[in-house]
Amino acid sequence: MRCWIPALLFFFLALSSANLYNVTESSHTETKITEGVNDVGNKADRRNYAVLQDWFAAPPLLPISVAASDNFRSPRCRNQSQLFLQELRNFTLWAVQMFDSAAKIPVGVLAGNQYHLGHYDECVEISVDVGERLGGTLKGQYCLAEIQINSSFSSRTDPYTLNYDPRTSAWEKIAYRHDPAKVRRDIIHWALCVPASCSPEELHNVLKQELSKIGGSQGIQFTPRISQDLCHTLDNDDPFSTGDIIYLFILVALIFLLVSSTWYDFALSTDLPEKGAESTTKKLSRFETAFLCFSARRNLKKLTSHNSIHPALDASHGSRLMFMLFIIMGHRITTFGGHPIFNAETEERLFQNAPAMLLANGPVIVDGFFALSGILLSYPLLVHLAKTERINIVMPIFVRFIRLTPSYMMLVFFHATLLPHMGSGPFWDSTVGLEQRRCATNWWSNLLYINNYVNVGDMCMFQSWYLAADFQLYIVSLLTVCAIWRWPRLGYTVLGTLMALSTIIPFVLVYQNEAAPLLYPYPENIRDVRASWYFQSIYVATHNRAAPYVVGVIIGVLLYQLRDSSHRLGKLLSHIAYLTCVWGLGIAILMSVYVFFIPGRPYNALEAALYGSLHRIGFALAVAGFFVLITWGQIDIYQRFFSSKPFVVLSRLTYGAYLAHTMGQLYDQGSLRVPRYLSAYTGMWLTFGDVTFAFGVSLFLLLLVEAPFRSIEKIVFGKKYK
Repeated sequence: MRCWIPALLFFFLALSSANLYNVTESSHTETKITEGVNDVGNKADRRNYAVLQDWFAAPPLLPISVAASDNFRSPRCRNQSQLFLQELRNFTLWAVQMFDSAAKIPVGVLAGNQYHLGHYDECVEISVDVGERLGGTLKGQYCLAEIQINSSFSSRTDPYTLNYDPRTSAWEKIAYRHDPAKVRRDIIHWALCVPASCSPEELHNVLKQELSKIGGSQGIQFTPRISQDLCHTLDNDDPFSTGDIIYLFILVALIFLLVSSTWYDFALSTDLPEKGAESTTKKLSRFETAFLCFSARRNLKKLTSHNSIHPALDASHGSRLMFMLFIIMGHRITTFGGHPIFNAETEERLFQNAPAMLLANGPVIVDGFFALSGILLSYPLLVHLAKTERINIVMPIFVRFIRLTPSYMMLVFFHATLLPHMGSGPFWDSTVGLEQRRCATNWWSNLLYINNYVNVGDMCMFQSWYLAADFQLYIVSLLTVCAIWRWPRLGYTVLGTLMALSTIIPFVLVYQNEAAPLLYPYPENIRDVRASWYFQSIYVATHNRAAPYVVGVIIGVLLYQLRDSSHRLGKLLSHIAYLTCVWGLGIAILMSVYVFFIPGRPYNALEAALYGSLHRIGFALAVAGFFVLITWGQIDIYQRFFSSKPFVVLSRLTYGAYLAHTMGQLYDQGSLRVPRYLSAYTGMWLTFGDVTFAFGVSLFLLLLVEAPFRSIEKIVFGKKYK
């Protein structure tokens, strides 16, 4: 029953022998292929079939071709490669393991499967003593080669079609026709397992020469690339750096504070003062008060407490949570587009499906967050100014910095230190390793909240651009709202000017640069979104994303100015307005982008500029409409639902979830061993995992860093600004 395993391997060895010694095809094979060629009427197609005759009769096996090459310069690499061939013929375990773990023949290329990943772990676990003469220990090295395929074939099919004539040449589907919505089938990634003594540079040169021989006889040009970050060995000697040790020490110290403070809190049987509970049995010193800021017991009580500010603002908890869930799902979907998919044709067809625009235009959800931030800044600030009748510009900015930064920096430095030590995989260095290098180099721009303008292409944590833009808009809006309170005419003039500029600037930039109206979620764009010109120049810049925030500020000012108004819409009219102005407008904005995904549709700069500058405002207005209707309408059922305690608790974890959710997705990308099958079920299942992971890490961050530092800030600065 088990004899089929060696039989299959010997079959592959027989194919490789045919390639090494130029064994000709049998007459039986010749007859079948000749008959197939004779059935083809077009001379060009007949020539293409004939060129590939040898290819299909005896396909070249790259693991054998590379190992048998005479072009290795390193004696150790050359000797160990020859030893591999010799031991492979003897069916020696380590050699068969090396051959078995490499990709032999690609599958699913026409369906868009670019990645033929072999078996990563089987390769890197190879370790055998081959004697001093052959270099001592031979270790397996997994390299993922990128191979671009070019031919002289001249395509005649519509470059945007997804429906090909099955009787035409396969080159029609393989050839790259510059349609960004399609996965490139002319580029494949091929797993090789070679001795670790062979450097990536040497493998690149050998592979280039061997593919030149293979392609030359077939009329095909192969352009290979092997980079250092796509070659891996099982290296157990990866020491912790000084930075790693310092971060680990800080993390352990914070955990110790959390545990000991919680134990001390229970020992004292201390209740929270704001809950009106019985006080401690003894008066706490200033040190004890600060120490108890790390108590998980106290911080969990604060997490579950609820203080009403305004009915509309209370309902923001549900909106914030809903937006966060959509963002996590959107970022999960983008990980499919940028990394191995077994059925890429499914992804390609999504871009021609109108309902899929709800995902394709998903980045506009971030503008809902901006609108919420504007509302939550302006209304409470005006209430505070009315009570205190004094302006302190510096304190609220400093307090916001103190509240946001500790959790933020904990994750930035986690990416820069410990995360790279926590896994492995074919894409580990090109994803997690790359992120580590970006965070280790550019952490300071994150700390200063300028990372959306400085070194954007190497930004640490790509989603962190939002924190920078939000912090910058907070400062500008804070000054504007204070001006409205002190000098109303000047303040309203500034607010109107900000609204106009935040609309005109993105219009001009899109129009002048003939840029896209949005960040298209095409495979090449989202493989590394930070490398995209649109992301760097338009998407993350604060002056291009300010309009929704300003809309939120305007709505917050409006809620404050009309807070004593007794006018209410009728119940029926309120529900109709809710469905049309909130959900109807929001979904319409998401769906309207479909016109820009129509294949082959001519580009119009004016149209793109209008959409690029206005669609974010439209979505912000839909969000703002919800708060207006809660204030002056009769939709109490929605207000009670979105301000219920589960929404309140979970919404307080959205900040940490926003910081943490891409970390799990990044780990998943780096450790992926096989292409994924794209389906609605897979997407939802992974999204649920992302949500669980993100909110779990967020809760840990809140108890470890966020809540303690907020409590310490209140002790140090009192309640000068809440």
